[in-house]
Amino acid sequence: MIRRRCVALLRLGFALCLTGSLHAAPAPDATTARLISLLTNVTNATAHRYRATDDQGRTLDCLKIIELAPGDYLGVYHTLREREFQLHLGRSTNLLHWTHHTVLDQRSSQGALWHGPRGDFLLAYEVNVPKAVIIRLRHYANLDALLHARSDREIDLPRTLAPTAEGTPSFERVELNGDLARSRIDLRIHYYREMKVDRAARGTLLGFTNWTARTEPSIDQALEAHGVRGNIGDRDHVEFGGRKYLVQEAQLTPGDWTSWRIFVLDDAGVQAWPIPVQTHAGSRSFANPAVTRLRDAAGKWCYAVTLFLPSQGNARSEVGTLIYVVLE
Repeated sequence: MIRRRCVALLRLGFALCLTGSLHAAPAPDATTARLISLLTNVTNATAHRYRATDDQGRTLDCLKIIELAPGDYLGVYHTLREREFQLHLGRSTNLLHWTHHTVLDQRSSQGALWHGPRGDFLLAYEVNVPKAVIIRLRHYANLDALLHARSDREIDLPRTLAPTAEGTPSFERVELNGDLARSRIDLRIHYYREMKVDRAARGTLLGFTNWTARTEPSIDQALEAHGVRGNIGDRDHVEFGGRKYLVQEAQLTPGDWTSWRIFVLDDAGVQAWPIPVQTHAGSRSFANPAVTRLRDAAGKWCYAVTLFLPSQGNARSEVGTLIYVVLE
């Protein structure tokens, strides 16, 4: 165990040197270093799949997975069709191979799914509207309603931070309190700051009616300390070792798709460390991370990780959606 921790820390130091950010943050503690090590090496994963598609050949772009039961998983993802994004719902028994169930919405992407203890679901995602991008939330009463795309409540969140684009929602906390009218839904999002660059933000929806949002400069600063000058966009939430973390995408250089990297941040968003992802063919550009703690088909706790690998900077055999599973 001690040797593995040391190896993880050495790898992290190497990655910091590569990004020119050796002094961006103190060395991670043992728990954070274990998380980074767990997510780093795809070649050591229990299972993996590059260029993942569903059973109908659709790409699984930005796949986000949730568990219904061991061996029964739902995934929300988007694909490009006739120059427009479509948001889809799929189902899997092994996390790698997915059966398409329904189209959730048109001109839509970047979905996030939440499953409540009462069996209901919340879906948050981006929608392309004329000359802008907004965030839409939908509520589904049960699994059958979700599988047939029958929502009973919907709201389009007003843009308050940027005139043209706010997006990439992820669920941070949900409290339904017995009824949507008394609910509180906390999301993390990004906004298109000054119509130049994406930056971090978060917001709260009360009673499925009243939305307020605010910027998150501490996250921006933590990533900028690592040389990030491009976009700060999608992220996911993960609990590890009894602590909460963000796994965040960030672009080192504006407009350069080869410079997308993945970072882990403490829950407060004050400190960030790079995750030096290692693939079989040496790809180096990664975006749209999703990390879900769940049980595999055998009931063992593991993490299902998905990343999007753009064509720039990556091996052709690995471009697209990568899914890999690592045991806890």
